Amino acid sequence: MLPRLLKLAVFLPFAALIPATAALAVSDQVRQFCRDDYYAHCPNHAVGSNNLRRCMKTAGPKLSSGCIKALVASGEISQAEMRQIAKRLKSTN
Repeated sequence: MLPRLLKLAVFLPFAALIPATAALAVSDQVRQFCRDDYYAHCPNHAVGSNNLRRCMKTAGPKLSSGCIKALVASGEISQAEMRQIAKRLKSTN
C-alpha cells in the first residue's frame, strides 16, 4: 500500500500539467502556414497561449489565406468565423 501511495504522490503534481500542455498544442499545419503571420502580428505572445489565440483572432483580416485555412482545419476558428473575416477583409478593400 505504501509504494502505491508514494507513486501517487509523485504523479499528482505532474497530472495538473497534462491539460495545460494539451491546451497549448498547435498543429504542424498551423505552425507551417501561420509562422509569418505570427511574427508579423503577434510575436510577443507565447506559441499556443490563449493570448496568442486572441491576438490572431484580432488580426483576422490581416492573416494570410493559408494561415486562415490552417486555423479552420485545426479547429482553432470555425467556418463562420472565417466567413466573418472574409467579409471584414472585403469591406476594407
